[in-house]
Amino acid sequence: MNSLGSVILDVAQNSIFMAKLNLMPDPRYNKTDKCPLVIRVSHKGKPKYLKTGFILNSKEWDEKRKQIKSSFPNSIRANAKTQKKMSLAQDVLSDHHALLK
Repeated sequence: MNSLGSVILDVAQNSIFMAKLNLMPDPRYNKTDKCPLVIRVSHKGKPKYLKTGFILNSKEWDEKRKQIKSSFPNSIRANAKTQKKMSLAQDVLSDHHALLK
């Protein structure tokens, strides 16, 4: 299992409740103009942040659509990769949730 899956399982372990996933700029970097794009995994009020590998300016993030704006270099490819990582995270959570039922 890759590191993304193992971190998500650590968050969801020993519980029948699903964790919440959000794609967002890392809020811990709010004092700088550039920050990493992360997947926030929240479970029982405790967040974990998984880096996607992309660093954005605040102007390159579309908060309403939850995706990278076209002003970011290779934004189509970057959005496809982040959506693939979000899908993987959702699959891992769904599989883990199904095992607990």
